Amino acid sequence: MSDQPKKLDAKSRNILQELEQCVSELGSEDLAPPGFEVHRERLSEETPARGFGTVPLVGDEEYFRFKGWLTELAEFDKPTAFSAVLEVWLDAHGIAWPKGVFTPDLATFGSGVPPRGLGPAARRLRDQGKTWGKVAQQLLPNKCKTPEGRRKASAKVRLAADAHRKGVRRELPIDGTVAALVWKMLAVTPERILEQEYRDMLHELEREAEDDPRRGKD
Repeated sequence: MSDQPKKLDAKSRNILQELEQCVSELGSEDLAPPGFEVHRERLSEETPARGFGTVPLVGDEEYFRFKGWLTELAEFDKPTAFSAVLEVWLDAHGIAWPKGVFTPDLATFGSGVPPRGLGPAARRLRDQGKTWGKVAQQLLPNKCKTPEGRRKASAKVRLAADAHRKGVRRELPIDGTVAALVWKMLAVTPERILEQEYRDMLHELEREAEDDPRRGKD
């Protein structure tokens, strides 16, 4: 299932569009914020405080990228991109937040791609010979109270069934294309990925030890 194609929902597309615009207009080639240098001497007291006026000689690249992007996005009034960078950074470090803190919330699905459970059910009923209208009435009865509602519900179940047939699954913004772009902007690797890589390394070492012909000869 993990290798099936995923589709961006409307929320992800809107966030990604603003992030890409900010990277194009404000960022450098390696997606760092403006004026960013990993190794830079502390500037004089007369240097304006904006941006990276006080970067230590040896700094943490991730932190200063994070700080730099938030500074730029705040100055250029990009609330959606600001929220996305902050949310992805928190998630990368295993920090969750209560529902309602962020709008949009990247930890929830947006619209534009049907939920995973609707597709199989719609396809199964369709294969039984039911019309899309009948399928909609059975699966989305609350949406079919008016002719216009039934028409929209019919289109939704048809889209869901088609997406299921093609193997399309909905992408969660906090762990999909949006997050991948922010990871590059911040030069950060999520802790969960690092932990998985560490576990994989341990398993590989264990397999190598089991396959070692010298094992058990001592």
